[in-house]
Amino acid sequence: MPAWAGEELARGREVALFAAFEAAHALAGLPLAHAPITPLVQGLSFAGAAALDGDDAVDDWLCAQLAARGEADAPAGLAGWRRGVTQARYTQALARIAAYLAAGDTYQIDYTFPLHARAFGHPLALYRALRRSQPTAYRCLAYLAEVDGRPPDACGAAPRGGSSPLGAARRGLDGPPPDACDVASRGGSSLLEAARRELDGPPPDASGVASRGGSKPARAGGRWVLSLSPELFFALEPGGRISARPMKGTAPRHADPAADARAARELAADAKNRAENLMILDLLRNDLGRVAVPGSVQVPRRFTVEPYPRVWQMTSSVQAELAPRVGWPALWAALFPCGSV
Repeated sequence: MPAWAGEELARGREVALFAAFEAAHALAGLPLAHAPITPLVQGLSFAGAAALDGDDAVDDWLCAQLAARGEADAPAGLAGWRRGVTQARYTQALARIAAYLAAGDTYQIDYTFPLHARAFGHPLALYRALRRSQPTAYRCLAYLAEVDGRPPDACGAAPRGGSSPLGAARRGLDGPPPDACDVASRGGSSLLEAARRELDGPPPDASGVASRGGSKPARAGGRWVLSLSPELFFALEPGGRISARPMKGTAPRHADPAADARAARELAADAKNRAENLMILDLLRNDLGRVAVPGSVQVPRRFTVEPYPRVWQMTSSVQAELAPRVGWPALWAALFPCGSV
């Protein structure tokens, strides 16, 4: 965790941190195979938080924000989806993965590629639509502004001359906090609202222009983060108990109740899915063991099949007691990125 974030927390402020998947390379001191398209680490600091009790309260807040912008009923969505990899490169990557597995160099690889689409409508409206169609447990909406008209580097500060993304990540984590902006956060049903000098009103709209009459453009070129996930990476309770709930193993839902129940039973008994789930569970047990009190790592639930609107999902739970004097930097370095991703 950046040093400034700890200082802000000590002052009684709220802090939100955003880390790209590629930040794991910086933590391990490894080079990146490609330039990241987002800052590796970016943070926001807030004077306080306004709690919203339940999904209805969050939805009401979103509706009020859109109404204030004159977009209460405006449509929003994503169109023109395209893959970020060609079929040839996809086939080549799978062939390399098969060779690594056959040689014993690794036992599992999560191969991913980006999907690109054109967004239309206001990001607040898009987030509202996604929340209504995908009722997941962990959700976040954030606007990350640029700093002085320049894209932020890994810690949210203006780029330093001559520094690479990895250099910025490793040298810039102790830099000053960036300018804050509004964040709606759904881990614990809270809404974090900015109270910094630079942004005393609602967040900018999709074009980066604040939606107050006569206001000048507000740091155009920032980006929105819309996140909806059913999976818990980890949670740290005030008493020091840390828990994770990895997901591995998926089966489609069915409209017919009998077929749907059969799909759930088959997933629960499937040897391949159980082996994959156990593999990730053991990985997270090992990760937690690096920062836990010896002997405190436990697995209270294993191979639980949970229903979601379109799929059945197999999950397990692991928990431990955080060792004394283990702070956020060590915790993040031990667990990031999530082993099940």
